[in-house]
Amino acid sequence: FIVDNAKFVSGCLACLAAMIQFETPHISVLTKMDLVKKNKRFMSRFYEPDARQLVSELDHGLNPAFSNLNQAIGGLVEDYGMVSFWPLNCLDSRSLELVLSHIDNALQWGEDQEPKEPTDEAAEDAE
Repeated sequence: FIVDNAKFVSGCLACLAAMIQFETPHISVLTKMDLVKKNKRFMSRFYEPDARQLVSELDHGLNPAFSNLNQAIGGLVEDYGMVSFWPLNCLDSRSLELVLSHIDNALQWGEDQEPKEPTDEAAEDAE
């Protein structure tokens, strides 16, 4: 998916289409990051894709006749500015916690719950 620029742009467009059509909070996750052997700096460019860079990389590999189409697609991704990905490495607990915290934040989990007092927790443990 991230090895081929055309597939990555396609994934960005699918993500953007889901955001616009469903109008619900969601998180885009890059899974299987434990299998990636690239360095972190190389991978960080995929977390928040830069449309101009993607378009320039697409233009190098494709027929020049598609240059206008690539510019339009890049402009679409850049205009909305909503596409970003969170890396998920199933072997790294910090990565799991980060993705889960972003999911909780997107769903606003726990915002309407009352905070518990320490004495309440101790009383529950005693029972």
